[in-house]
Amino acid sequence: MESVLGARLGLDTAALSPGAVKRAVARRCLALGLDGPARYLGQLLRDASEWTALVEEVVVPETWLFRDVGPFEELAAHLRSGHGHGPGRPFRVLSLPCASGEEAWSIAAVLSEAGLSPLQATVDAVDVSPRLVETARRGVYGRSAFRGPAAGQPLERLGALLPGDGGLEVAPALRPYVRFLVGNALEYQAGPPLPCYDVIFCRNLLIYLTTEARRRVTFLADSMLRPGGLMVLGHAEAFSSFFPSYAPVDRPRAFAARKPGGESGRARQGGMARVPAAAAPPRPRPLVPAAPAAPAAPAAPAGKDLLAEARRFAGAGERASVERLCAAALEEDPASLAAHLLLAETALAAGDDARAVSALGKVLYLDPRNESALLRLALLTDRAGDPEAAARLRNRARRAAGAAPSAKAGR
Repeated sequence: MESVLGARLGLDTAALSPGAVKRAVARRCLALGLDGPARYLGQLLRDASEWTALVEEVVVPETWLFRDVGPFEELAAHLRSGHGHGPGRPFRVLSLPCASGEEAWSIAAVLSEAGLSPLQATVDAVDVSPRLVETARRGVYGRSAFRGPAAGQPLERLGALLPGDGGLEVAPALRPYVRFLVGNALEYQAGPPLPCYDVIFCRNLLIYLTTEARRRVTFLADSMLRPGGLMVLGHAEAFSSFFPSYAPVDRPRAFAARKPGGESGRARQGGMARVPAAAAPPRPRPLVPAAPAAPAAPAAPAGKDLLAEARRFAGAGERASVERLCAAALEEDPASLAAHLLLAETALAAGDDARAVSALGKVLYLDPRNESALLRLALLTDRAGDPEAAARLRNRARRAAGAAPSAKAGR
């Protein structure tokens, strides 16, 4: 059962409490009248709705309003500074996973307090649990939704207290900011063009994932976050492990870091930048398999032109121009191996090992047999003092070099 959860959710069941999966399966067997895990596995593989029921049993929905406070203070500061703002487009935030919605509504409250309308700022909130997403959409919580440092936050930020039962209901004015979606973090991708989010909250997810699932989620999150954007993780999730090129913020308990690149100076005049009213952003892509699309028209050569110009700047040692052009090329095609490799080479030339490792990791995620990336990463690993890991990478590179031509086509 653990392998099924790992493959479907990327869940590292060893990170759960001891026996959590066994107890969840036992509860489902009892509910269905089945006499053991073997029969339940057959039911699980036959019935998609039973998969949803098992997910409901094992997900960890630990959240509350303005949890830790620091991330929301940093979001407000990020808005005031103008980081990531661009004319003619809304400010977009992703909450993944959103659990029962407290985080998403807290983000919406910060956006509203900053003076942005629902046309100027939106929140996409995604969770794998349909039950939790339905709770989030209702937006009705008890007083226990305020805990710890967040307990000092004014209740009126989220709406009026419901009379008589001590509950709290999200204010109607906040509801247009948030769109709740049922989706798996391993598969979620926002609508094009990418990157599209100014801030991503991805708290306390990575610690529950397998190594491969972490690689996938961090790659997807990085591809969706605009240069200069803000990434927020959980308190036990180190940026040095998952996003080594990001710059952690100074605010205590914010657990946030900025993605390299982006400009903020244009937005600093007069304080917080105002985003012009704009049409609502495109809805995220469907999270269920779609019918095969008609063949796409041949891509325009703009990305190739951008990379050709970037290579000319690389030859002249103008790193900033290379990064700007590669970022533009990756906005058109986030899976461009050539752009990621050029960024890695530029970082290597500048002695920026952390950025080089990040770029090479993206290449190897897209093409695990990329000989050039394997050899460069081996060099960096050797330099970091891990000769055994470097030797393994060189062995992988040799095997990639000896692969059949058809396996290397299109690299």
